[in-house]
Amino acid sequence: MQLISVEESDHQTTKEQAKFAYLVDYYSKDSPLTPLNTFEVNFSSAASLAGVILTYIIVLLQFKISDTSTAPSAECDCTQALLEQSCQPARNTSV
Repeated sequence: MQLISVEESDHQTTKEQAKFAYLVDYYSKDSPLTPLNTFEVNFSSAASLAGVILTYIIVLLQFKISDTSTAPSAECDCTQALLEQSCQPARNTSV
């Protein structure tokens, strides 16, 4: 990245140079992000948020995996599947 000096630009007026110097000074400061001026987002809060999101995703995946491995299919007797935690073929009860 190339740094631009205010003095190097000959075609700017003094007013433009002052604006440019102000913008460079303003944006070169280290200031945390403040969404709607409610709280500061710094490295530790961003790391905490990433950890919470990752934990949430892992828990959701575990529920999804356990849901698909124990779910009875459409052809199973659901009561039997719940009692035995296995899928048994549905019995034909019509006589």
